[in-house]
Amino acid sequence: MQNDLQSIIKTILIYPDSSLLLIKDENFQFRDALLECIENCDFLEENIDFKFLNPSFLFDIVILGVDDLFRVENHCEILEKIYRNLKKAGNLIIVSKYDERYDYYKYEDILLNLNYVAINEVLIKDNHTLICSKKMHGWGG
Repeated sequence: MQNDLQSIIKTILIYPDSSLLLIKDENFQFRDALLECIENCDFLEENIDFKFLNPSFLFDIVILGVDDLFRVENHCEILEKIYRNLKKAGNLIIVSKYDERYDYYKYEDILLNLNYVAINEVLIKDNHTLICSKKMHGWGG
């Protein structure tokens, strides 16, 4: 898992001075692997219960590390906040557990309804999956 996540992050962070926001729950176990691959990057970290992000902070990548997004009470509000804080063409990567409760189509539906595009799923080892999507220029504000 660590190598898969690191490879994907390194592929996306091709420009120096990129910015990354990590929003995680208490079960997110890949923080150290993530920190190893983000040299020359502005980095901010929040817990899943964060209340507010400064709208003047825009990020190239937001990683949302949760076991099951739909068990988080305010998951739509969190995705809306993230959308507002993504740069145009910014990437959202959701790291989720891949188990019997996982349903890619639920993720796809909610992301599409919130104006995320280019939604893809990457199955990785250790029973986890990455759901990757983008904020596109001129789509939904």
